[in-house]
Amino acid sequence: ALSEREVRAGYQLFLGREPESEDAIDAHRRQKDRRSLVSTLIQSEEFQTRVGPEEAARLRRLIEWSF
Repeated sequence: ALSEREVRAGYQLFLGREPESEDAIDAHRRQKDRRSLVSTLIQSEEFQTRVGPEEAARLRRLIEWSF
């Protein structure tokens, strides 16, 4: 399980904001590892809209390669 700190950091890094609720934090804390959290965040519609689909796909490949 991930810590609340890890979830908050992921939101800040990839979505540029705090998690919307304690329920969202709790749900993401159940991810098996940081890679799973990052994958979930960068596949979100919010992230795709924020950076564009091409950049999101590039980052997804980079993260998959690096882990």
